[in-house]
Amino acid sequence: MGVTMGVTMSFSNVLNQYIEQIHCSSKELSEASGLSETSISRYRSGERIPDVTGKQMMDLVKGLSSLAKKKRIPGFEEEVLLHKLQELIPTVDLEYSKVIDHLNLLLDLFKVKSSDLAKSLNYDSSYISRIRSGQRKPSHLIEFIDQIGTYIERHYEDEDAKLKIADLIGCSYEELTTHEGYHSQLMRWFHQPLTNSTNNVGHFLQMINEFNLEEYIDAIHFNDIKLPKVPFQLHTSRNYYGIEQIREGELDFFKSTVLSKSTEPVTMCSDMPMDDMAKDLDFSKKWMFGLAVMLKKGLRIRIIHNLNRPFHELMLGLESWIPLYMTGLVEPYYFKKPQNEVYGHLTYNSGDVALFGECIQGHHNDAHYYLTMKKDEVNFYKKKAQYLLEKASPLMKIYTYKEKTEFQTFLHHLTEEPTPICRLSTSLPLFTIPEELLIKIIQRNHCSKSQRREIIEYVVKQKELYERHLERSIISQEIKYFEQKDFKHHSPSLIGSDLFHPELAEKLSYTYEEYQQHIEATIRYATQHANFYYKESERIPFRNIDITIYDKKYVIFSKNLHPTIHFVISHPTLVSAIEDMVIAKKEDL
Repeated sequence: MGVTMGVTMSFSNVLNQYIEQIHCSSKELSEASGLSETSISRYRSGERIPDVTGKQMMDLVKGLSSLAKKKRIPGFEEEVLLHKLQELIPTVDLEYSKVIDHLNLLLDLFKVKSSDLAKSLNYDSSYISRIRSGQRKPSHLIEFIDQIGTYIERHYEDEDAKLKIADLIGCSYEELTTHEGYHSQLMRWFHQPLTNSTNNVGHFLQMINEFNLEEYIDAIHFNDIKLPKVPFQLHTSRNYYGIEQIREGELDFFKSTVLSKSTEPVTMCSDMPMDDMAKDLDFSKKWMFGLAVMLKKGLRIRIIHNLNRPFHELMLGLESWIPLYMTGLVEPYYFKKPQNEVYGHLTYNSGDVALFGECIQGHHNDAHYYLTMKKDEVNFYKKKAQYLLEKASPLMKIYTYKEKTEFQTFLHHLTEEPTPICRLSTSLPLFTIPEELLIKIIQRNHCSKSQRREIIEYVVKQKELYERHLERSIISQEIKYFEQKDFKHHSPSLIGSDLFHPELAEKLSYTYEEYQQHIEATIRYATQHANFYYKESERIPFRNIDITIYDKKYVIFSKNLHPTIHFVISHPTLVSAIEDMVIAKKEDL
């Protein structure tokens, strides 16, 4: 048996050489080994490799050896073949707990029952359940996840399912359109640690936790920004060609919008490449400043983000928008279905100005932009922008003090549903505080009569709402516990972000004795309500935001101060990643 060794020999290369030396076809090897022709084809193309000690490897070796023996070709004894092929399979260090995290995310995405999976894979249902809970480890882990990948391929082939998968594993929809691509992308994802998305989400939330809008406004001298009054020279329409000119075109759109009399919202949608645009740091600063000036004018910005990219890039893109999100004047959207990978488009529209751009992907330097202030053309692009918004989905809903009533109504309807709630916070739940303790704190903090009435009415409603919820579902509450030595510097607010009132959030402070009384009351509440689970922790990383998860449907993170604001996220990938981060933190406690 001779194998020609190049610089690097892969399993597929060597297998193909063996097949040539034995003079057999894939069909013959399939019949001799008992493996399907599809499996043989995938091994030969390099799309898959068998588990190094799994049954498929043993069957493959036996098939090759038996064919060689039948054709009287020496050197293909089973022991020799097995040793040679096993050497070519890289050692894969799969951390079992992370594989199970991936497995549960994937199966939860489609609400796959353990019994259905077990039936399809010919396993016992209790065995699958123990694997999912981490109590049992498959003897051949790679072979097991390969079977999971095959199950998902066969049962979730429609477009909507593939879009969900693409969102979850961080690939494009197009990469899942072929059978081979679907499987290889799933296997790639299983081999990647979830900590990447967890770290990205953690960093995103940490930025929100630490962000101070007042300090940011001072840093960029936002209050000193003067809106231009003298129009700059601009024709009613203009064409831009190439990188340098299209940068100029985007800045001209901002200038024209700010100078116009219109106060209509601005719509921005682009899947144009951004890397080469962002390389010019001076342009990036001017671009962000242009957005700031539009916000200074009081214009709302409706941005349709391009999320058809790897998860870490998605999170980095969102991070750059955090300061703008905090103003409450930005409405973020995204498209559930991926945009094509051939053409790039840009559509910006304000009340009196429109900017349209296009390019062939990969040829951004030959892009063309068109800026117009002609009324009929602006109206055309305004309709186009509206059609785009109709096809887009909210990435997150942002509630500031101005939307206080709308947010509380949303929260009321959400809590009325029998959905499990998980909450990580620095503030204790208001629905567990005794009335006499609440009044004592209000009086000590010298609240006005109107403030006192507003707080008490709100707390009464909270108590009623959560009492009803606990009759039908569960609430898991984990709080960051403050030791007395840390209390003076980092004491929690009584109401946190609940009332949307920054003055009250800062004003209503506990004494350490009052804080302990509220904790004791919360513990008593847990003993009186079977569906309420309470836990204290010293290691919750965020001091200024609370995280509330509504069982894979929504994640709400609420910033208590600077500013008081709520972000409601329903995007499945972000919800799953945040849930995973919260689970990881809870397991680490």
